[in-house]
Amino acid sequence: MRLIPHARRALRRLWSIRLALLAAAVQGAAMFWVAFEDSMPPLWFFAIGVLLTVLVVPARLIKQKGADDDEG
Repeated sequence: MRLIPHARRALRRLWSIRLALLAAAVQGAAMFWVAFEDSMPPLWFFAIGVLLTVLVVPARLIKQKGADDDEG
């Protein structure tokens, strides 16, 4: 397995990766739902996680600024 060139910079710049990490954080936080019960209804919490997960696909397909940079 080989990483893409400038993988570290891509990790910070690409929206598909940002959305995937945010979706993972929301889904991981669902394990600790008791802490969030008073701040947000469970349906909203679930919907946010699903929406973020679904948005990863179009974000990955759209040309993202910084994805093809060869410098530095």
